[in-house]
Amino acid sequence: MDTIANWDLYYYNNWYPFGNSFGAGALGPDGKIYYANTNTSSHFHVVERPNLPGQASGVRQYGFRLPTVNGGTVSYAPNYRLEPIDCE
Repeated sequence: MDTIANWDLYYYNNWYPFGNSFGAGALGPDGKIYYANTNTSSHFHVVERPNLPGQASGVRQYGFRLPTVNGGTVSYAPNYRLEPIDCE
């Protein structure tokens, strides 16, 4: 295991007692991994190259701006790039 990012201690709402650390993650249709914040935020964290090890994976905190505030969830995108199933 390797640490690829540390929480930057950012608080979206200064009055709210919980920070925006890494929450649920999902693989996007572009091959990147998007992580929601554990609190409300208008951004997702992004792992640009999840197949590369360590720092080469390119984690960007708050790297994807959302059109509105999100409450700790990430949308589900099915993996349509699956290989054909061999039924034999």
